[in-house]
Amino acid sequence: MRQLRAWLPVAVVATAAAMVQFVRLRQWRDFAGTPLTFDVFWFALLLLGVAWWAVPRFRRLGRAGWVAFAAFLLLLQYALYGAGQRPGPVVETSRSTEVPLPYLTSPAMIAALAAAAALAVALVLARRRGLIVVIFATLAVAGFLAWPRQIPIHRSWRLASALAGSASIHVVYLLVAAVGLGWWLLTRPRRGAWAGAAVAALGVVGVLASGSRGGLLALATWVVLAGVAARTKTKSWRPIALSVAGLVAAWVALLLIVPDLRHSLSSGDPLRELNAQTALAWWGSSSETMLWGTGYGQVWPWAAFDSGLIPAPGERMVPTAHGSVLLSPHSTALAVLVELGLVGALLALVVVAAVVRLWWTSRNDPFAFPIASALVASLVAFLFDTYLLKEFGVSFWWWLALFLVACAAPASKTIQAR
Repeated sequence: MRQLRAWLPVAVVATAAAMVQFVRLRQWRDFAGTPLTFDVFWFALLLLGVAWWAVPRFRRLGRAGWVAFAAFLLLLQYALYGAGQRPGPVVETSRSTEVPLPYLTSPAMIAALAAAAALAVALVLARRRGLIVVIFATLAVAGFLAWPRQIPIHRSWRLASALAGSASIHVVYLLVAAVGLGWWLLTRPRRGAWAGAAVAALGVVGVLASGSRGGLLALATWVVLAGVAARTKTKSWRPIALSVAGLVAAWVALLLIVPDLRHSLSSGDPLRELNAQTALAWWGSSSETMLWGTGYGQVWPWAAFDSGLIPAPGERMVPTAHGSVLLSPHSTALAVLVELGLVGALLALVVVAAVVRLWWTSRNDPFAFPIASALVASLVAFLFDTYLLKEFGVSFWWWLALFLVACAAPASKTIQAR
């Protein structure tokens, strides 16, 4: 029983980490009139698989972790309330379609389930750092193995998997790199340190191979933040200089080998610019919309397109009373501000403040600090795509990293006090 207690939750999470890279759980299906993605069953499996061990350990999560979780749940509750107070948006494509309420509320509920599943897993794994490295390494390797299958699907050589496309998979690989660096800093100069360096290298290559502009900016931000941890641990700038040189060399090599990655060097996107202009004009049309928002799903009822309820127009733009918008926000910050208003933005800023707080309090923990740095760096990427509210698989791993750091923060504070 002790062996089962030690290995069962790890086996559940490791298996899930491998499977989600090959099995596309983002597909929408109608279940008794409620549209859901298969992500729901994955999160439910994780919750059931580790709940027995997670419940007695709720005290492990520090204050910043609880604040981030509570603020996010309040944000989703506010989104659900706003969606229920307004009639469904009417989308004009080849036909006029009123979007039913379940297509607005289901995404928020799935996002909440993803965060809850991540919390349960983090409570079980928080003190088992070697196994955390194994799980994230499994996630990275499985993603690379799944890459060839995605090339004909996406018609691009940019890294993608069943978990997420090339525009968002970089967040997961940034977290993989952070976990690897944390293990290297924790175990150096012992024999097992090489494993952390290898995992960190896998993560960095994954970010670069995604060809994402947001991913490249987030990676650069993380290198700066994580360099603080490496400099503190090694007392030398040499590892940092070698890492930056290797990063630049790898990036140049990938650009020469995979021409599709040059997408990350483009400086603008007219469709995204038009999308932002229209959304902000809608948001600023009255003081009421500026404060309370336009309503969750009113500007971008993206679940209706992803589920096939409304056929996606070939030009990727949908006409509205204020101009044309994309099928989805393509920016977490833009989505929260426009659809949830200043009230939603304030709740989102509480989550951001909690992340920054975790980054600061974990600065003396060589394992947690690189991960916290990756969480802060990923906020840059949130400006370029819709995480936490749309990419549920990516959301799970992001929340898992946050809760792992939050569980480590109280222990780090105790060690510092001693």
